[in-house]
Amino acid sequence: MATVLLIPGLVSDGFVWAAAAVALAPLPVAVADVTTQASIADMARSLLAQHEGRLVLAGHSMGGRVALEMARMAPGRIAGMALLNTGMHPRREGEEAKRQAMIDLAHSQGRPPRTPP
Repeated sequence: MATVLLIPGLVSDGFVWAAAAVALAPLPVAVADVTTQASIADMARSLLAQHEGRLVLAGHSMGGRVALEMARMAPGRIAGMALLNTGMHPRREGEEAKRQAMIDLAHSQGRPPRTPP
């Protein structure tokens, strides 16, 4: 059976997928951590290395771009994919710098406290 891999968007973490992970619990489910890699390609490589076998990917926003990159790198491992609020255009000039600026802002401003579902 394929593992459902839930991939959060930029400046987000597994918290956004907590309720979905609970709802999908009868299935093998994992929530991706994409907070330590510097590029979408690095995120995709890391997730493919961390999760063996066939995968069903659900990516939100930037997580969808990570999912698309995973499918490009390892098409035979991807059993299905859901892209949620994901841009369909190719990467634009300067996108990485803008992404890093958003990450830096989130780290400097912090996030409000959250309550799990």
